[in-house]
Amino acid sequence: MAQMAVQPQRPLSMPVWLAVLLIILASGGGAYLLYHFLSAGKSTPDAVVVGQGRPYQPRTRADANTSFASRLGFGAPAEGITRRGTTSVTIRKGNTIARAYVDKSGWTISSFDYVFEVRQSWVTPDQWQLHRLAQRVVSESSLAQRLNVTPEQMQSLKSLNYETSLGAAEQKNICSLIAAWDKANTQTKEAAGLKVLEAVGAAGNQHLSAAKDAMIQRVKQIPTILTASQISQAKGG
Repeated sequence: MAQMAVQPQRPLSMPVWLAVLLIILASGGGAYLLYHFLSAGKSTPDAVVVGQGRPYQPRTRADANTSFASRLGFGAPAEGITRRGTTSVTIRKGNTIARAYVDKSGWTISSFDYVFEVRQSWVTPDQWQLHRLAQRVVSESSLAQRLNVTPEQMQSLKSLNYETSLGAAEQKNICSLIAAWDKANTQTKEAAGLKVLEAVGAAGNQHLSAAKDAMIQRVKQIPTILTASQISQAKGG
């Protein structure tokens, strides 16, 4: 019996036009995902309350179009109350910024400060450079080692506190207002939010002079802690 010849199987092939189409679709999808990430922001707030007569409303897509620097975690937050997740908020009234978080014990102020440009305007450019240099020495162990910073010098730099500290009564008042805003319904949300902003702004004005003086004293003390050689090396590095 004659054996039937077995035809070799031809490898599957893809038309050129189909391959080009798949490449275009893949590139377009990647570009869309990148755009979506940048436009959505690092953390899209749930809601924002802004003063100056603007009513409370859920945060919309258009509201989320903040600057590229803000989406990367730099720059000042938007005016108003911005909710971050379910346990923290950032509050900005004018040049004052307060951050708070909530846990089982209630709301707590985690930081109280002023926008970058305002703090920078309190001192000269050279003094601001010293301020940033001291921050680096404290936070970067490799730089401190390279400059041979002693433990005594490090402790002195850490003691130059320039951050604003709210009094117990101020903290309690602001936290109670945040709690009321957090629990408010749609009809009362705006009014509750405006009370929070008013309290934060008032506290910022109250402590503004002391915060400025603390920053000036800080930059004056840094050259008495770090040697001229250490400062020069840090600037050169």
